[in-house]
Amino acid sequence: MPAAPSWFSGPDYFAAFPSLHSAYTITCCYFLSRVDFRLGMVGARLAGATLFSTLYLGQHYAIDLMGGAAYSLVPCWIAERMG
Repeated sequence: MPAAPSWFSGPDYFAAFPSLHSAYTITCCYFLSRVDFRLGMVGARLAGATLFSTLYLGQHYAIDLMGGAAYSLVPCWIAERMG
């Protein structure tokens, strides 16, 4: 069996929950979509690429990414309802 490339060391077993990779990109995408729908679509592509790469490279599990999305979207939703 060939050795793994030097840039890939396997999954990160100590990955943080929630993923701030997803929290930051989802929050950015959310606010871009509030400014202009087209900017939101660009942000959605960038967010999708970031989420895919963190899964593919083994930096986070899918539940970490979902937790990060909830961590960022729930306060945005609450702030909109209160303000």
